[in-house]
Amino acid sequence: MRELAMIAIALQDEERSARNNRRRFWVHKMLKARHTEGEFWQIQRHLLDDEEKFYIYFHMDRYLFDYILSFIEKDITKKNTKFRLAVTPIEKIAVTLR
Repeated sequence: MRELAMIAIALQDEERSARNNRRRFWVHKMLKARHTEGEFWQIQRHLLDDEEKFYIYFHMDRYLFDYILSFIEKDITKKNTKFRLAVTPIEKIAVTLR
């Protein structure tokens, strides 16, 4: 009985150490591809070519979107680091408006 308890404790300790040693990512690999596979980047070029679709998507014309972007861009811009690319101001506004 004592041996079973000791084995259970040893297995529990091993499981905890394995859980703690899992590799943690600063940026998940799925998010690294957002500039090529993300919704915004996929449809952005199509929306820029078609003013009507742009209006349907954002509920405003492109002029107003650009005006809002120019007004708050400096306040919401983050710096890129060696570890990750910051979310761009245009992406932030698009997510907020969408």
